[in-house]
Amino acid sequence: MGKYLKTEDVIQGKADYLVEKHEATVIERPDSFESAPEGKALVAVVSNPDFDAAAWCYDDIEFGRMTSPRDIRTVVWLAMDIEKVKDLL
Repeated sequence: MGKYLKTEDVIQGKADYLVEKHEATVIERPDSFESAPEGKALVAVVSNPDFDAAAWCYDDIEFGRMTSPRDIRTVVWLAMDIEKVKDLL
C-alpha cells in the first residue's frame, strides 16, 4: 500500500497546493526512482474523478505502480524536500 501526503482540506489541485505551500517543484516524469534529485522525494499527484492523490514514490516498486502504462490517469510529478514529505504523511 502506498504512502499518501495529507493536504489539509484540499481535494483537487493538490499539485498546485504542494508547490505553493510546501515548495515542491513540478518536474518531467522521471525515468527511474533513482533519478530523484539529491535530498528530494518523488511525489506523483494522480488525478481521480473526485479527488487528487499525492503519493510518495519511496522505492522502485511504488515508482513502478505510478508509472504503469496501464494506468491512464493524469499524473503531475513533483520533486519535494524529503523531510517535508515525511512531515505530511
